[in-house]
Amino acid sequence: MADRRTSLVQEQSLGQHIMQSQVRYARLLEMTGPEVEESVERELEENPALEASGSEEPPRDADASSFYQFRQDSRPAEDDYRENIRQDTGASMYDELLRQIGEQTLSPKVARAAKYLIGSLDNNGYLRRPLENLRDDFAISEGEELSEDTFRQAFEAIRRLEPHGIGATDLRDCLLLQLHYLPDSTAKTNAENILRDQFDAFVMKHAHKIISRLHISREETAEAIDLIRSLNPKPGAGLGGDDELAKPIIPDFTVTCEDGHLSISLTNSLPDLRINESFRNAVERMERNRDRRSEAGSDRRFITTRYNDAKEFISLIRQRQETLFATMTAIVEYQKKYFETGDPADLRPMTIRDIAARTGYDISVISRATGNKYVATDDGILPLRYFFSGELGDPGEEYTNHKVVDEMRRLIEAEDKAHPLSDERLREQLASMGIDISRRTVAKYRDRMGIPVARLRKDTI
Repeated sequence: MADRRTSLVQEQSLGQHIMQSQVRYARLLEMTGPEVEESVERELEENPALEASGSEEPPRDADASSFYQFRQDSRPAEDDYRENIRQDTGASMYDELLRQIGEQTLSPKVARAAKYLIGSLDNNGYLRRPLENLRDDFAISEGEELSEDTFRQAFEAIRRLEPHGIGATDLRDCLLLQLHYLPDSTAKTNAENILRDQFDAFVMKHAHKIISRLHISREETAEAIDLIRSLNPKPGAGLGGDDELAKPIIPDFTVTCEDGHLSISLTNSLPDLRINESFRNAVERMERNRDRRSEAGSDRRFITTRYNDAKEFISLIRQRQETLFATMTAIVEYQKKYFETGDPADLRPMTIRDIAARTGYDISVISRATGNKYVATDDGILPLRYFFSGELGDPGEEYTNHKVVDEMRRLIEAEDKAHPLSDERLREQLASMGIDISRRTVAKYRDRMGIPVARLRKDTI
């Protein structure tokens, strides 16, 4: 009977270790270049089994493609990048959420409701007001009454956005929403039960009540609480605020085109990590002398734990870099013509699903790899989400929303200021170019570009 209990504990520990590794990888993948550099520095300080070798070799070979070149250059000075940032790329969190909504397949009514709900989020990303009240507000402000089902679908749509937790109604809902997207594990199940059934005990830090009421062990409770504490209680902190917009943008990639050759670089300056030689020798010695117990039990646990942690961290960092490079490579391959010309009209309709198919990664992996990441190009710094857009137009005559915006801007800049183009005239001229959209869609794009209606653009001088 004792042997069976030991076997059960070992299997449970293994499952939790795999889950924690997956969660750790997901977090590393979501980090920007500066954030992952800080994470590496912190790991080097805390784990004596990990050290930087000082090697400048990249974490993977570049022979996967003879067309692309992979380097891991030192990051250029921030001022160099800020001088080159395009004015239209300093997107707020609201802009990012609107961009993600645009990638979902929603009916026009649900999409309008979802955009309204995004505008109703508070600074932490919560939707504090009841959905029914927001539906009434929409009817008053927009002059259109949408059904409860439409608003419910819109509500569910924004709760799928990243960072996960956006659209939550309160703290407990926010934490549960984030847990929903984590890999299944015992710790996740216990954490969900704690939040659903013992939230007050969790807030009051009454672990003994959680243990007795949920009938789980002290160790399981501690692991579940640690998992909850690792979540973000304010997923939309600074949503659309000035602090969010004032942060300098540090690109994660650089793409250059010289003589028709496209070169891709990761711009973070991560050191080449390796296991400390003394720890490696100690582990090898313990393996050789496994039966003789040459070290005390506490020493063996310390050495083994630190060695395994360092080994796992090195593997996760390498996996992160490879995933990011593969994702950026797929984007450049898909949008090759744009990177060669810099002309937004050359952007092809592209979705996260397209890049997932090219790389073989899951859609959630691509979403994390492209979220809050930027690339420095010959034409400025752009968010990776800039390259994603749905298809407009009939099959064989597809165009992106970037092309619509670019052509509209060109038409308005060239218009006779004494007789500016109305939305209907803009629609007609776009239709003559093969861009067939409604007058209402023209007005929507014009508003998004910050361009007033024709009568306000009229030059009266």
